[in-house]
Amino acid sequence: MPTNSQIQFIQLNINLIKSPILIVGSKNYSYDQISFKSFLKNYFEDEEIVGIDLLEGEDVDFIIDISNIESLKSLNRLFNTVIIMEVLRYVINPFIVTDNIYQILNSSGIVIISECLVIRESQMPTDNFRFTQKGIFNVFSKFKFDKNKINHSLARYTDISNKEISYNLEIYKKSQFENIFMYFLKRLFFKIYINGKYNKQDRLIAENRTYYIGEKL
Repeated sequence: MPTNSQIQFIQLNINLIKSPILIVGSKNYSYDQISFKSFLKNYFEDEEIVGIDLLEGEDVDFIIDISNIESLKSLNRLFNTVIIMEVLRYVINPFIVTDNIYQILNSSGIVIISECLVIRESQMPTDNFRFTQKGIFNVFSKFKFDKNKINHSLARYTDISNKEISYNLEIYKKSQFENIFMYFLKRLFFKIYINGKYNKQDRLIAENRTYYIGEKL
């Protein structure tokens, strides 16, 4: 279930992506505006794009747990690109997952990652982790990252930028990373939070997403 900023990051790096491609967490939901598979088919029309997920549904070719290497090996193929965007925080052991990704990639294959450092807790299916940039480098220790290719976004629908997000905690000042709408939400959040009138105020917190490309060592 891609976000606008995820699609933007993939499009920015489309020249680095080679098939066969594996999409981890590929299920397309009714509220999704576009799917990863549909988008990638614009560039890789006749090439192999495989989607796996824990749940069956649209764009899911195989019901496979990325934590289970034996299930992954049942695909009987290696991939040149693995896309795993906002999935890692739901797994039980991210080190097992990243090792499995390493095993199913061809030499010089790449992994495309996005994860949130700041986001409210999700219930789909469980929410276990948040990752700093160093955290991603540690769990993907068998991969090489070009820091110039790292991008950030303040929310799922904002444009990506190679400038690291910084938060301006002064309520009445607008950050360079905020548009007018996000600035309004920030002020609204503090007003409601301070008055204690909204029990789900984390919905209004600006998110912080980071996007990476790792190359197999």
